[in-house]
Amino acid sequence: MTIAMHMRTRLLPQVGSWKACGRINNKLRIWRRPVAVVLARHGLPPARIQPVFLGSSPVFLVGGRTPRVMVKFYPPVGLQHWKRESAALQAVAVRGEPPVPRIMASGTLCDRSTWHYLIMVPVPGTAVRWVSNRLMHRDWLTVMREAGQMLRQLHAIPAPRELPSLDAAAWTQRALRACAASHRFSTEFLAELRDRLPALTSTPHRSGRALLHGDMNGTHIAVKRQDGGWHVTGFFDFGNALAGDPIYECLPFWHSMGNDPQGLRAFIRGWRPTARITKAWRERASAYVLLHSEGPGPVLQACRMLRIDPTRLTWNRLCDLLFPPVLDGQSAANGRRLASR
Repeated sequence: MTIAMHMRTRLLPQVGSWKACGRINNKLRIWRRPVAVVLARHGLPPARIQPVFLGSSPVFLVGGRTPRVMVKFYPPVGLQHWKRESAALQAVAVRGEPPVPRIMASGTLCDRSTWHYLIMVPVPGTAVRWVSNRLMHRDWLTVMREAGQMLRQLHAIPAPRELPSLDAAAWTQRALRACAASHRFSTEFLAELRDRLPALTSTPHRSGRALLHGDMNGTHIAVKRQDGGWHVTGFFDFGNALAGDPIYECLPFWHSMGNDPQGLRAFIRGWRPTARITKAWRERASAYVLLHSEGPGPVLQACRMLRIDPTRLTWNRLCDLLFPPVLDGQSAANGRRLASR
């Protein structure tokens, strides 16, 4: 049951930006009292707290080696993140899958500035990014496949009306400006982007408003060692949740997990086990990488990894860089049906 509560305190720091919040988000001397006050207000006993290094928001696990709850604070500039995470987690709770934190309570701290918070039951496990060096390659492929399966479950949920829609037109223009400002690409390639991106990103998804995590990467996927290997136990940190086309976070997720072609194959088999991956689909997925990153970051990263001169890129070569044709050992552009394994 979710309980909303407003409190007046003189406990919290004044911060005017996410950057400023990030500088203090793990300072126990600042957060020990606010955590204790929030727990007491909701009838929860005090316990040892441990900061969680996720991003700019202060997040704390409460209670020993098997934490009972997680308390997350949102600074004044994070009001929309609080609303979006609350709406997304409640929508997933109604469906019952995939595994995500369960909201126990929410509230507002009316301090020198207004902060918001959520008290949640965390998903078990550790962010995969922090244990990636302990995973064997077969474990990594299992994690990619299971993450794909859970992401498919998430995208099957209609986004609640409280979430903003992906503004493809505005984000496309922002990505085009960033690519041009980088001065790393040829005039011909930039012209191709201006010609292709608007058309590729303007086609609405058939579901209209699928629920998107918005920032799916290895820091927001929990894994746990069990049954002789590592397995995904759930997703968390939905502060960037939005409504839109699931393809938006397909390739960006894979690129954030290391660009392993076998990992892409495993992920796609979990996420779209019976889909036809056509050349047109690959082009749309590649276009959304630029929208997700708001610019050329993943493209330049792929060029560095493969020692390719970005000034010699063409659109077709870009698609091969961002979405290599590795599915089932066949070209992803030939339309062969993926095997569900």
